[in-house]
Amino acid sequence: MMKLILNRILEAGVLVPSVVGLLIKGSRCEVSSISLDVEALYMHKLIGVFELPTNNLQLGLLCPAIGPLKFARDVVKQTTSSIIAHRSRESKKDRWRRPSYYVKGNRIPTPKAATGQEDVTRDSSS
Repeated sequence: MMKLILNRILEAGVLVPSVVGLLIKGSRCEVSSISLDVEALYMHKLIGVFELPTNNLQLGLLCPAIGPLKFARDVVKQTTSSIIAHRSRESKKDRWRRPSYYVKGNRIPTPKAATGQEDVTRDSSS
């Protein structure tokens, strides 16, 4: 899933994309990131692993989580700011247009209006 999101960010025009993911297995949480530092080479990096608390007495387990989550927040902020910077260079009209419904240069033909001529010829022949 992270690779698909990274590809979508690339299609949006971000030059150096990076995606952060959380994988939770039971009470274990893994924080990882994927970046595309070199063309066509997806780099998966494990940022950190920590245990999640299952009751109030285990809140101390969150201390090792601070580092990986802070790093993940920084990556998310950097990627978000690069997406916003890229979007601000587009025209306002292009930002409102959905690319899935509009292709520049192609026109979708409109259906021809039906005339009453065909109905008259069918009625007179019967």
